[in-house]
This record gives sequence, C-alpha cells and structure tokens, in this order.
Amino acid sequence: MTDRAARAAASLGAVVLLLAGCIATPGSPAQTDTVIEPSPGGPTATPAGAATPDPAATVPPEPPASRVTLEPIVEGLEQPVAVAVPDDGTGDMYVVEQAGRILRLPGGSAPAEVALDIRDRVGSGGERGLLGLAFHPAVADDGRLFVDYTDRNGDTVIAEFRLEAGRIDPS
Repeated sequence: MTDRAARAAASLGAVVLLLAGCIATPGSPAQTDTVIEPSPGGPTATPAGAATPDPAATVPPEPPASRVTLEPIVEGLEQPVAVAVPDDGTGDMYVVEQAGRILRLPGGSAPAEVALDIRDRVGSGGERGLLGLAFHPAVADDGRLFVDYTDRNGDTVIAEFRLEAGRIDPS
C-alpha cells in the first residue's frame, strides 16, 4: 500500500468513526420518537409526549441591525487575484495582478508601487496568469517568497524569488 493510499484509508476510517458516533443506537439517550403534526406553516416535528410548542414562541427574534462599511485602500488595480502579507513586521501588503505584476502597499495602504513585474514571462487570460504568492515563514530572515504563474507556453511555474527592501528581485 502506498503512503498516499494509507493516508486516504486512515482519513476514510476517521470519517466512518465520526459518523458512527453521530448515529443513535437503540436505547441510547439520543433516540426519541417523533410525531409529525400539521400546522398552518407546514408540518412540525414534536418529540412524543412533549407539549405542542406555541407557534409564536418558535419565531426567532429579529437580529440586531448591523452596519458594514467598506473603504477602498487602493484604486487602479488591473485584475487583482490575490493578496499576501509577509510576516516580517513591516505591515506591507502585496497584491497580485493576473497579467504578471505584484504591487506593494507600504504599511498596507496606498500608494501602491510595483514590487515585481514579470509580464514578459506570464501568459495570462481566463484561468492563466500570475495566480498566487506565498511568503516563506522565515521571510524576515531569508527573504524568500514563491509565486505561481502560467508561462507563455501554458505551463504552470512555481518560482522562488527574494524580497529585498520591499522589492522582489526578478532574477
């Protein structure tokens, strides 16, 4: 059995055990008889021997009004597909544009500046292009980051770059 098959079998076994714990067995406290009773809003289920609930008591209260305010932090992006923040203490935010650019927002706010431009290497459009960015967990020490893009031949490339003073070395 391959390592992959062993992991799949172990995962399946865990799911089966989890589901088995959810199924009531005869005589278990989770098992109750249920009576379906008609009501004006449709049938309702009531455990046998329980009092019929008051329909007015089953209506949940109205949730409190909530207000969400959105504030743009940068404008003029062209097909942004991802955002990443390195764990380097700068608070900088990096936005990935599908055509092949990564923009840096110093401290997480505008104005944005180009940190990497590899449009000459990227074939973009549809589901292709510069699609992902991940910073190494020790980026503050070693400066490594990784990008996922589709090259001009249609092949997927995972490339390693170095981050130096907010700029990404294209070589």
